[in-house]
Amino acid sequence: MSKVLDEREIAHLGARTGTLRAEDIAASQEFRREYATRSNVVHAGDMPFEHSADGLIKHLVHNKMKTRECCVEAYMHFLKPGERSGKHRHMWEEVLFVVEGFGYDLHWDLKFDCLDAFEWDWASEPKRFEWTRGDFIYVPRLPFTSTSPRPTAPHG
Repeated sequence: MSKVLDEREIAHLGARTGTLRAEDIAASQEFRREYATRSNVVHAGDMPFEHSADGLIKHLVHNKMKTRECCVEAYMHFLKPGERSGKHRHMWEEVLFVVEGFGYDLHWDLKFDCLDAFEWDWASEPKRFEWTRGDFIYVPRLPFTSTSPRPTAPHG
């Protein structure tokens, strides 16, 4: 006859100890002290430029800038006519506002299925979205995307 396992016996097996929870609490307390010193205002001169793989960007807010905003990244993207961002994708949504110029975005949408197995496939042909000054662009999460300004004026 088999012995039924007593859950209490199993739960108390092992001799390892740790301070993981205490370390998390201490880290949270230190973060709160440090967070209280962070600025609510980021002055233009304190916003770093970066020559990235997607072109020149100026960070408005980023978690490494030690502002009170810890979850949102915002930057200005400077593309000259004829330049384009690198083809890229990310796990989050993207929002763009066109300050000047005009051009287009290419989006390779994701086809995802997980009924029988995880299947990830991107469209072979991109969708093209034209934009101009004052437009708001929404990019859903996961598609590949590329941004391209045009070299001439839209009505000239």
